[in-house]
Amino acid sequence: MNIKYLILILAIFPVWLGAQVSFKASANVKSVSLSDRLVVSFTVTNGRATSFQAPSFKGFSVLGREERNFTNTNGRATEMVYTKKYTLKPQRVGKQTIGAATAIVNGKKMKTRPLKVDVLPAGKKSVSKPSPSNIAEGMTLSAEVSDKEVVVGQEVVLDFKLYSDRQVALFKLDTLPQYPGFDIRELKLNDDWKREQVKGKSYQTKVLRRLALFPKETGALEIPATIMPVCLRTFFGNCAEAKEVTSKVVKVKVNPLPEENKPANFSGAVGKYTVKLIPGNTNVVAINEPYTLEMAINGFGNMATVQPPDLGLSPNDFKLYEPKASDEARTVGGKAYHIKKIEYVLLPQRAGRFAISPEFIYFDTESKDYVKLRPGTVQLQVTAANAASENMEGEDAIEEEYRLKNQDVLPIKTATTLRTRKPSFFGSTAFWGLLILPVLLFGGAIGYRQIQIKRGNIDVSLLKSQRAGKVAQERLSVAKSHLDSNKSREFYDEVFQSLWGYVGDKLGIPLSELSKENVREQLAAKGISSSHSERFLALLNTCEMALFAGMDNASDMGKTYQEAVGVIIGIEEGEGSPILI
Repeated sequence: MNIKYLILILAIFPVWLGAQVSFKASANVKSVSLSDRLVVSFTVTNGRATSFQAPSFKGFSVLGREERNFTNTNGRATEMVYTKKYTLKPQRVGKQTIGAATAIVNGKKMKTRPLKVDVLPAGKKSVSKPSPSNIAEGMTLSAEVSDKEVVVGQEVVLDFKLYSDRQVALFKLDTLPQYPGFDIRELKLNDDWKREQVKGKSYQTKVLRRLALFPKETGALEIPATIMPVCLRTFFGNCAEAKEVTSKVVKVKVNPLPEENKPANFSGAVGKYTVKLIPGNTNVVAINEPYTLEMAINGFGNMATVQPPDLGLSPNDFKLYEPKASDEARTVGGKAYHIKKIEYVLLPQRAGRFAISPEFIYFDTESKDYVKLRPGTVQLQVTAANAASENMEGEDAIEEEYRLKNQDVLPIKTATTLRTRKPSFFGSTAFWGLLILPVLLFGGAIGYRQIQIKRGNIDVSLLKSQRAGKVAQERLSVAKSHLDSNKSREFYDEVFQSLWGYVGDKLGIPLSELSKENVREQLAAKGISSSHSERFLALLNTCEMALFAGMDNASDMGKTYQEAVGVIIGIEEGEGSPILI
């Protein structure tokens, strides 16, 4: 066989393979103990599923369900994967059968094969399923925690890390999991592939997702197994086969906070914190004149459980309104870092000098003890009111704000005034004339353009080529909005489609006939330098990999956007066209 034909067959075979429609069921283990969990997946590949009907799961209780969609576009073919997952808890020991699921796939009724699962007595170890259709050989998904024994409220950092000896493209873990007994926060990652030696074997490794877990209850809490799809890549860069890797169950022992030396005014904060008191603009106020001060609490921990510290003021001296709080979350050093600001509004009730000196108490996870912080003291002088009626205005305004905020229906006005109404411009002859005129002008221009096209005065393909840069600019503006909103998948998809649409219009090639090779050839035929065309194709590859791997680094997205703008400008200038971007 001619070597050229062999290479062609090898190049298109993964694409043809990916076009096959399938509906399969799989489980993360082949046997499970009565005390463990089982994850069952129903996966539709290259088909649109409707009327999905899960089996009855007789002998199991359903703890949770999850759906995931994935589209793999490589410029010549698209592979769609839809997975529905169920987390199950066995109810009885013995060999169990999970029945077939049914669905209408591309208009045809399909069903999965039943699954056999061996349920072992509680305490016996589950056996991982060795089926090559479920476990990607040479790959391991590891769930790694920073601590396996903590106290209630202490942060546990959970990393999902992939070890692989093969080149892969990763599905994004786009659904935030729900773990009973934990509050969960997503942490930002800026982690690249690394090379590591494990037991004498070399692996590519990457942390795919990092979560901050804050236990809410004591006991042995469980982080269930997590399933992640992977896409094995061929030499030609196509998705050869979609597989799944599964992490092991991880258990964390959570102890109660010590009761010994626990202060009565403990704030509920666990971790490491600093606190600052920010006084108002003045330290002299009158009776019934509102005074505002702020407290800023910064630190590592679950700020949602932190209660506003008491200011230690007597209700006979001050009326204190409900504090207002705002919380800003960041990722610092791979942990959850929060900046919480609490605003207090005080209303002095009597004259005198007062010292406001609050305390903030938290449990320090390093010293294993309660720490008391005094953020400072505010000296406030309250003067007597000059006129009672005037000085009640501050209290009245605050009371009215809080009253209206909690009131469903506003008070009805009992009095009004009448006046003669002047003729309105809205609805007048001049109004309608000015409203219709732009429509008529625009319609006339469109009609004139269509007449020119019909007469052959305008070359449509030439027009599309001339406008390609402008159209790409509009598409990239949509991508910019996704960049600003930090929507990585939408951003890369929009850039990817913008690039293909631009080059299709510029070269006059239908999208269905576009490939990287004919793009390279046609750009060269138009006199575009090879550096510009290679930049363009490299950018397409970047977008493909980002869509596979779920890249969400803001700096990488910004570089991709600037490169997309720059490469289109380079092609426009290289052809001698006016720069439209």
